[in-house]
Parts: sequence; C-alpha cells; structure tokens
Amino acid sequence: RAFVDYYRWFTQMGANLDDEWVASVSDNGGDTWVDIEVLVDLENYWARVFVELTDLIDLTDQVMFRFLACDLGGPDIIEAAIDDFSVQTLNSVISAVGDEHGNAPARVAFQLAQNHPNPFNPLTTISFSLPRDEQVELAVYGVDGRRVATLLREQMPAGLHQVSWDGKDDRGQQAASGTYFYRLQAGNDVATKRMVLLK
Repeated sequence: RAFVDYYRWFTQMGANLDDEWVASVSDNGGDTWVDIEVLVDLENYWARVFVELTDLIDLTDQVMFRFLACDLGGPDIIEAAIDDFSVQTLNSVISAVGDEHGNAPARVAFQLAQNHPNPFNPLTTISFSLPRDEQVELAVYGVDGRRVATLLREQMPAGLHQVSWDGKDDRGQQAASGTYFYRLQAGNDVATKRMVLLK
C-alpha cells in the first residue's frame, strides 16, 4: 500500500474566478492520468492532502505526479504551490517462510502513519506496521498530556494494521474540537503523531 502526502495552496484573484487546480497520478509513464483532486473553490490557506494511491492506480516501479494550476478564464491571477511532498509505503509481510531461493522473509519496519483524513470529523483512520508480533497499545492524548481514548491494547501480529477513531473518549463522550496526539507503543518501539478534530 502507498499514500501520497502533501500540502497545497491554491487561490485565484480576478473577475471570473473560474480557474482550476488539478493534481493527478499516472502508473504508465504519463499515458493516462487519474485525478487525486480537482479544486475550483477559492481557498486562501494551506491545506493538507493525504490520499491512498492504491485506491487510484496499480503500483509500479515508476509513478508520476502532475500538478496543474489552470487559468481557464481571464484576465485572472492564480497562485498555487506544493510543499512537504512525500510518498509513504506500508507493506505487509511478504513471506513468512522465505522465497523459493531460501532468502529470508521481507519484513516491514515499525511505522506509524499520519491519520487520514486530517483534520477529521467525525471519523479518522490510523495505520501502522509491525515487523514482528508484539503487545501493542494505541492511545489518544490531549495537548495537556491527559489520556483521552485507548484505541488498542492487545497482542498483534506482524504486518499492516488500521484502527479507526470516532472522536469519542473512553467514557463514550464526544471529544472537543482541537489538537490531539496519538501514541503507538509496540514492545520497546514508540511513535507519536498529531491530529486535529474539527466540528
């Protein structure tokens, strides 16, 4: 599985306001393109885009991305930018016993992915990978360090896993809007990331 992650700025100034932002991906050298997002609304702020590529294309050894800020009318001024672009992969264990040549099995590293969507309302998904079977705890904390919700506390097998959070605390009450941290601990490995709940 693979994910594309970037921040996007798009705004337009002028009389027509009919310009367009298009982000696309290709798995065949640019012969065909699949849209990641098409934006025509006026947005004067940075927005994060996090999309699972395996929902859009077949993963190959060469994947191309294209970002177009299109001036469809005129005379207008459009502004567009991309920042913090990355492609992330989370692979499950390929083989538990090795291949036919006797090579050792390929394993994933311990990894905690950014939740998606983020910001979110009312549901978000957290993905993580484990290189070995481990006792795992995944919990959500407020900015004050107080534990809000325990999403997972159990023995988990190696591979890729996903857990959803509906924005409710351990008492079943809806958490307030704001910034939260989610922390994954698996054996001696620990990772923490930030997420935002909006209402």
